[in-house]
Amino acid sequence: MARMLPASCPVSSDNRALGAEIAVWHALRSLPEDWTVLHSLWIAKHLRKPHAEADFVVISDYGVLLLEVKGGRIERHEGIWRFFTTAGHLVQEKTEGPFDQVRGVYYAVRK
Repeated sequence: MARMLPASCPVSSDNRALGAEIAVWHALRSLPEDWTVLHSLWIAKHLRKPHAEADFVVISDYGVLLLEVKGGRIERHEGIWRFFTTAGHLVQEKTEGPFDQVRGVYYAVRK
């Protein structure tokens, strides 16, 4: 079992996005014991934002993997990303997509 930081699974009330992170947290926990998984890593110094968060950072001898977890459905149309609940309700629209999010976190973590 991988070393999980924090050691306890995140708790969700009705937050569907966090529900997706809980599922990923449990899946990542089964990685080898010499791997470390950081959940919800706060990034205080981001290149374009006052702050950011990495949903998961997986660290092993093979490298470092950053994961951006999304629950529900995602679509992109004419440069606008739309995020929906699993029930199909629109939650948010923005120009920054998950790839941009994780790219920004990557450069902050690397620095």
